[in-house]
Amino acid sequence: MPSPLRISCTYGRLGPCLALLRSLLLAILLPNAAFILASQLLDLGRPWINLDYSLAVLAFAVRWQLVGALLFVTFFLIDLMVLSNQIFPIVRLADAWYLIGFTLEASLRYQLLLLGIVLLLGVLWAILARRGPSLSPRLAGATCALLLALGGLSYATDKEAGDSFYRAINEPAVASQTQRLLQTRSQDFLLAFNATGTAVKPLEGAAASDEWHQQLAQGTLPGERLLLIVNESWGIAQDPRVHQALLAPLTALQRPLREGQLNFIGPTLSGELRELCRLQPRHFNLKDDLPSLSGCLPERLKTQGYATASLHGAVSLMYDRHLWYPRIGFTERTFFESRAWPQRCYSFPGACDLDLREEVRHFFAQPGRRFMYWLTLNSHSIYDERDIRIDAFDCAAFAIDPQTESCRNLRLQAQFFQGLAELLASDALENVKVLMVGDHVPIIFSNNERQAHFVEGQVPWLQLHTQSTPPTTAAASDR
Repeated sequence: MPSPLRISCTYGRLGPCLALLRSLLLAILLPNAAFILASQLLDLGRPWINLDYSLAVLAFAVRWQLVGALLFVTFFLIDLMVLSNQIFPIVRLADAWYLIGFTLEASLRYQLLLLGIVLLLGVLWAILARRGPSLSPRLAGATCALLLALGGLSYATDKEAGDSFYRAINEPAVASQTQRLLQTRSQDFLLAFNATGTAVKPLEGAAASDEWHQQLAQGTLPGERLLLIVNESWGIAQDPRVHQALLAPLTALQRPLREGQLNFIGPTLSGELRELCRLQPRHFNLKDDLPSLSGCLPERLKTQGYATASLHGAVSLMYDRHLWYPRIGFTERTFFESRAWPQRCYSFPGACDLDLREEVRHFFAQPGRRFMYWLTLNSHSIYDERDIRIDAFDCAAFAIDPQTESCRNLRLQAQFFQGLAELLASDALENVKVLMVGDHVPIIFSNNERQAHFVEGQVPWLQLHTQSTPPTTAAASDR
């Protein structure tokens, strides 16, 4: 005897057949369409079709309604988590509750988007609860099989998707967001945040801030307005002309300037601990070993009456900075979630360094002893071209391929130096001692490209004093 579905379609009674097809479209395509719309509005990476939803629909079709409902909600939340991680990257999923607490402080755009997501979940739940019992197991199974086949084909033809826990590049057309979540959460980088044992040890080698540490210990630290900048992915160019071109906006200020370089290899966290505390990490789980972070620069300055502040455009959950920054002496702390910003940047999700300049200006516009630490962000790998708002570096003039990561890194650095020079020329930044140092050598996918353009295992530093009287002699150099 023919199946009900075959009878309906064979003898022209298309109503039930269309109803079943409509239910499948609503259950599978509607959440995908909604998330695709959100990803396009927010410039996020996502497959056109998340095949996870077809499994939930199949459960409804075989009359496992409770299982289907649970699967659908689970896949919906995973989809949401993978997308939101591209805006607010978090290393521990449990820390998502921390960011939810900032919902009321987020921009209206994000608040409306969150409200829309909640409403969408309710609408889709209602549709599936009503249409679920009428779904055809055969049609739902065929849909699952088709999507799985398309997903396998997409993965086979796209090898570059899912290369980072927070970034989605070249996503397949059909894929599983659950598979992506499990894949990224098993990376060694994230697993290092759950390591045990002593988290830090004394620094082996030199730091650019050694002079400040020593002068502070001797009570001879000159100046009462200090700005320490750890510059993301600022390396030493093989071509000295490139270095001079980057620094041109600062040298044009005609202020006392010294330069030098350090031997150093390590991630951003290592660069931070090197300069702030003269320590280096054994692993990334600092939250379980906060007492080891002692004697750091901001803590020592704070005891001498300095107002201390930190500034970083990424979310504070990254490297647990929301926990160890206050431990080492930062009274004021500004991160991506701290307030609504004019726009979002992409190289690493967060606020734009050019927009953060106003925070620096406001801090130093106030009187008294002041110390600010600024960890820059937008020159992070992969050096997203969307973050370039000031195009101040001509790669072709230095025989650097404009299509390379190295070129984008240098353009982002040139933009930062241009913006920094404008900031330092303002009245609020008068008589500030600035120390800037790279955190690590630029991360370039091609070793040959990196070695062609950057010195291996070394980072540059410079000191600049924004005193009102220009120097009478040439700028000193330790290079």
